[in-house]
Amino acid sequence: MGILEMILKRGNLFTGNEKGNSLVIGFLYFRHCLAYNFWIMAEKIFIISCIVMAIWATMWEKGIFGFVRRWLKNIPEKLQFPIFDCPVCMTMWYGSVVYWLVWGISIKEYIIVIIAATGLNAIFVKLFHPDE
Repeated sequence: MGILEMILKRGNLFTGNEKGNSLVIGFLYFRHCLAYNFWIMAEKIFIISCIVMAIWATMWEKGIFGFVRRWLKNIPEKLQFPIFDCPVCMTMWYGSVVYWLVWGISIKEYIIVIIAATGLNAIFVKLFHPDE
């Protein structure tokens, strides 16, 4: 028997009435929704992070889009980072495009997802960077 069934059977733990059940059920439902939204956002963060890492990997010197790196190697270094050289910097640009094309839900969620995906890419770069 789950906790929800036990609460429904006994009534409110403090007052013993039916009205207290709705408060407890409401709290449990709210907690469930928060956990559900967390996992949905975590999924979006991971997907955006993986897409940006894939774009970055395809733009390595011998990658399928390595020609982009060769074409743009003479542009200023500050522009190279967000275009093809730094997945942490690329997340803001490529991740934004992916987020708005695929989900485009809310500005609050967008900000949280992009910042978290940037952090996840920073971890990935530290773990898997080919030059180190």
